[in-house]
Amino acid sequence: LGIGGQALESFATDGTWFFALTRDPLRFYKKQTGSASLDRLISIPVKTRDILSILAGRVPLYPHSAARVHADKAGSGYVLELKKRWHGTIEKIYFDAENKTVTQFEVFDSAGALVYRTVYGNISEINGYRIPATLVLSDAGPVNFQLEIQRFWPDVSLTDAVFTLEAPSD
Repeated sequence: LGIGGQALESFATDGTWFFALTRDPLRFYKKQTGSASLDRLISIPVKTRDILSILAGRVPLYPHSAARVHADKAGSGYVLELKKRWHGTIEKIYFDAENKTVTQFEVFDSAGALVYRTVYGNISEINGYRIPATLVLSDAGPVNFQLEIQRFWPDVSLTDAVFTLEAPSD
């Protein structure tokens, strides 16, 4: 939401296509959910399939050949490190001290450089679901994108139409 509570962007997906509508400037995007990146839209090279996982409450998992759990260097929890043969670490998933809740995760490229990080903030339980109040996505540089979750309705019946967006007519 922008100034005055007006929507600046709308997102939807039907599982095959990812739709986005920006209002300033007015642009409509339709991309297959597979490997399309949102880099042009939010300036962070996160794949649309990853965004779908994140918004569905899941951590996107990348193909890996080994996994290792160790204490977080900050001493506040644990880290699940996923590695791929010949590439090294491809993903780190951080858990709280009870090892129950994911607090953040990081995705790395084949050279070991950070592609993007997602941090979950102010997690609370609503009707049995653990929901973050904020999601912050950032790249290795100064770019970050913060999504604030203001309302959450679990287990709502929806029609298929809510999972698509139509291009605005001229």
